[in-house]
Amino acid sequence: MHREGVVVDTRQSINDRGGQALIEMTIGMVSLMILVAVIAQLAMFVRTSHETSVRAREQAGSLALSEYPLSVTATYIGATEVGPDSKPYTKDDVFVNGDASAYCRDILDPLAAESADWNTLDEIPANPFTQLRGTQNPMQSFGLLRGQDGEPVPLLPAVRSLLYRADSIQMEETVWMPWTKGVY
Repeated sequence: MHREGVVVDTRQSINDRGGQALIEMTIGMVSLMILVAVIAQLAMFVRTSHETSVRAREQAGSLALSEYPLSVTATYIGATEVGPDSKPYTKDDVFVNGDASAYCRDILDPLAAESADWNTLDEIPANPFTQLRGTQNPMQSFGLLRGQDGEPVPLLPAVRSLLYRADSIQMEETVWMPWTKGVY
């Protein structure tokens, strides 16, 4: 090929472009394989999370329908201290137990305009507010029952070597349900 007196060897440029295309195709294929591995790993996380949630709900549901359920009592949380990940309400946070009298003082007592009004409310048979005020641990009065389940999710080799160096990640679910006390 001649252009303004310059001779260009086209064989050299064709070979260079062929090598560049091979490199681009290799990079594209590796990127595609990584994307497929990440999507497959996310699908495994979602499936395992759903399955553990269902099992935890089954456990809490069977406790809720039982005549005399045995379960861990929910604690009254007064404050949350954020853990090392600096995100609130995650697994590494510390929950500080609250003062049950603060629950009565700050939530229940303001339900009556004056403290003398509680005398009228106390006369109502089976008044749940009177029962709440009379207990030392108001969380027991709610009858919350806990269901828990967990399962490790194995990491795919591509995810393990590229993103997270562990064999598996533990998925855990905790569900609280109220005791139905024979309603059903």
